[in-house]
Amino acid sequence: MTHSQKSQVEPEHLFAGLLADPTTTSARLLRANGATLDIETNEHSFESRENPQFSPQSKFILELALQVVRLQGKKSIGTEHLLWGLVRLAETDKTILSDLFQHYKIDLETLNNQLTEAI
Repeated sequence: MTHSQKSQVEPEHLFAGLLADPTTTSARLLRANGATLDIETNEHSFESRENPQFSPQSKFILELALQVVRLQGKKSIGTEHLLWGLVRLAETDKTILSDLFQHYKIDLETLNNQLTEAI
């Protein structure tokens, strides 16, 4: 694995980021469905990168979030929109995200229903 691949923003990083602030809509929904807020960090976790490289899956999540925002006529992407994209990816592509949702025993259908109400 090259250095650039290692430093890409992956979907699991977005998932962890959504849990980082317990006051957000996405963190409340995830916590209510069994996700815990203990996020493992190290000395590189919050390094500033001028041009973060997003993996293709992360780009897909961001594009889905942007589509929802545009359909709603809003001007900014909220954490709930990012969570929407994460759930869509987990439903359509068996990635590490599916493992994360299963690890926390999160029922994607239940979370999806709650997320639909929140959005």
